[in-house]
Amino acid sequence: GVQTCALPILRADQTSVSQRMQRRERAEVLTAALERLPEDQRNVILARHCRGLGLQEIAEETGRTTAAVAGLLRRGLAVLREQLGEDLP
Repeated sequence: GVQTCALPILRADQTSVSQRMQRRERAEVLTAALERLPEDQRNVILARHCRGLGLQEIAEETGRTTAAVAGLLRRGLAVLREQLGEDLP
């Protein structure tokens, strides 16, 4: 499965039961949206936002240029924004 990690849509600063339930529902929607992305876009987003890697580190890890990684990240986040209607990084 896909881990959603530190994406801002899942801020943990909400504490009421209803807020936690809402966050869980948003996590499920985000996970589904991530799973629909092309694998390369999904992997770059997860490396950046879950593992905290920089673009250069992701480029080295994937064998792509930094510009290619930035493009994958930008396109993947644009699709997520469109699908979720949420503010993402």
